[in-house]
Amino acid sequence: MINKAEPASRRRFTAAHEYAHFLVDRSDRAGDVCAHDRRRELPEMRANAFAAAFLLPTDGVKNLLPNSDTDGAGVGEELVVHLAQHFGASYEAVLWRLRNLRLIDQERQQSLQRFDFGAFAEALGYLQEPGASETTPDRFRTVAIEAWRKGEISLGKLAELLDTPKRDLTKLLGRPESAQSRPSHAPAPEPDWL
Repeated sequence: MINKAEPASRRRFTAAHEYAHFLVDRSDRAGDVCAHDRRRELPEMRANAFAAAFLLPTDGVKNLLPNSDTDGAGVGEELVVHLAQHFGASYEAVLWRLRNLRLIDQERQQSLQRFDFGAFAEALGYLQEPGASETTPDRFRTVAIEAWRKGEISLGKLAELLDTPKRDLTKLLGRPESAQSRPSHAPAPEPDWL
């Protein structure tokens, strides 16, 4: 499960992290919580490395560097913002990925971590946080609509899941929320024929 209250870039990283656990650790684990205090455990470090490589692939990152020799020269605040926006990753994840790819050293990483990337991104014209423009997966929407059609969820719940006003869904789906059939009185504790 992913916390919707987290920034989009964090949710994407968490999804990729948990996907790594699904691929590699599913036989070893049964519903473990990936707590921050476990970050030094091998399965957590492996899942983080997978998530970083999955979201920020080596060739993709290097292709966006200004120098074709990919020596890290010119890796500054603007490039970090562009990489974060391009890949939908957090600024912190980008900095760690650049460091792990040996494109910046620890000193440069620490220097860049002190920078206010949010304000700089806005000044560069990025009006949303990294990853915020990504839409909900089609499969999620399809399953939610099917659940509504089968009467398993209300139109209100569907509107909440799809982040769409109820009136818009009524127009799109062509029928209002069906009234739930409710008994006019509570059932008798024993059959009527007694």
